[in-house]
Amino acid sequence: MAYDYVEKTLDLVQKYVKLNDNKKWAYLELGSILRNIESLQEDIDGDGLPDPGPLSPDEWIAQKLYDLEDYDGALLFAQRVPESPVAQSVLRRIALFKDRTGEQERRWSFAEKYLERPWSISNITLGVSYAIRRYEVVRALRPFGERLLNGLLGREPLNPDAYLLSGWYAFEDGDYEGAVASAKKAIELDPQYAKAWIALGFFAQKKGDVATSLTAFRQTLELYPGYPKRDVLEELMARLEASAVATPEAGKEPVQGAA
Repeated sequence: MAYDYVEKTLDLVQKYVKLNDNKKWAYLELGSILRNIESLQEDIDGDGLPDPGPLSPDEWIAQKLYDLEDYDGALLFAQRVPESPVAQSVLRRIALFKDRTGEQERRWSFAEKYLERPWSISNITLGVSYAIRRYEVVRALRPFGERLLNGLLGREPLNPDAYLLSGWYAFEDGDYEGAVASAKKAIELDPQYAKAWIALGFFAQKKGDVATSLTAFRQTLELYPGYPKRDVLEELMARLEASAVATPEAGKEPVQGAA
């Protein structure tokens, strides 16, 4: 069916930016399909409901493209029918997606925050501690980095980034309990911090706590819907869910995934 080819094309375009020019063809084809079947009310997407149903072609396409996570296309078609409640809902959700994604992007990079902008003693401390953990050339200074972090936590016990970085130090030392505790403290101080949630997910996974890991990963994607490695994280979550279903002992055998 023509619709299936359009959906596959859009899926490929989402994964491979170099194919972006194919979106124009896909949108034209999708519009043509909807206009042709509007009076027939055929189920073209396999959900058991007639398409486009009570919606106009533009409303249906806007909603469908949003569901397919093609927000540029959804925005394009929603803006054609701004008076539509369906279009308005799509526009609101896209705005929320952009707001949440933008907020987390600004906060995500330790290097950008603390290496490129060392404007305070706290930032310098975090930048040096991060660099020692991150770069092999200064890895021998790891004990010094840990002392810096401990000193910062003593001075600033409400700094979520200090707890988060301390958690990564503990994780790499094999102290998974300590890593989980540090991530939870960072989240307690800043519940909207997606970077702390994803760290908790990896720490809990390694500890063997699949339930906590999955909860943390879901919260990561809720807070940061535009996470660049979303597909990788969703694949890992699917494997964790499958392992939990397969055996009650799954929590003791954490699935390996990319951090």
